Amino acid sequence: GFRRADLLGMDFWKAVHPDFQDLVRERARARMRGEPAPPRYEVKLRTPAGEERWADVTATVMPWEGRPALLVMAFDITEQKRAKEEVARMRLYLKNIIDSMPSVLIGVDPWGYITVLNQPAEQAGGVSWEAAQGRFFGDVFPHLEGQFEQVRQAIQLGRPIKTPRMTLDVRGELHYADVMVYPLMADNASGAVIRMDDVTARVRI
Repeated sequence: GFRRADLLGMDFWKAVHPDFQDLVRERARARMRGEPAPPRYEVKLRTPAGEERWADVTATVMPWEGRPALLVMAFDITEQKRAKEEVARMRLYLKNIIDSMPSVLIGVDPWGYITVLNQPAEQAGGVSWEAAQGRFFGDVFPHLEGQFEQVRQAIQLGRPIKTPRMTLDVRGELHYADVMVYPLMADNASGAVIRMDDVTARVRI
């Protein structure tokens, strides 16, 4: 947002966002003193109009008129940064949607390894999504291990497969669940979603 004529001889800190000025000063001084400092990092800048922009900055020490100076290369990554933030917001939004569902939802790849869990699934398995990722779903949910064949068939046939009134032993008490396996096809990556609904009360009635 600055003109070249404005930049020449200008105090560099005018272009740096106030939230990042201390960080940039500290790293610039460390580089000039020859101390260890990250040679590359992301910095928020501020244009004369007050717009916030992001830059990928690389600083290198070099001689200039008989004394050390910093050669700074900054690449505008504002759009990439905004795109990543939008993806993160969308992921959070989608997770909030599946977490609000009372059903247990388990996303798996074609080999049965967990890719996603909703909150009821985390509670049912006693494990967080982060800890469960990459594990075989039958290890986390032993009562569902027999559903692997349904997962394989659902992906192969491209249609949901239902297992009604599956019996479960929950702390010594007999429970019932309807289990539905949905094939998941997106971006050439196949997998399935296992949905489990506790229907014990309905069956007992």
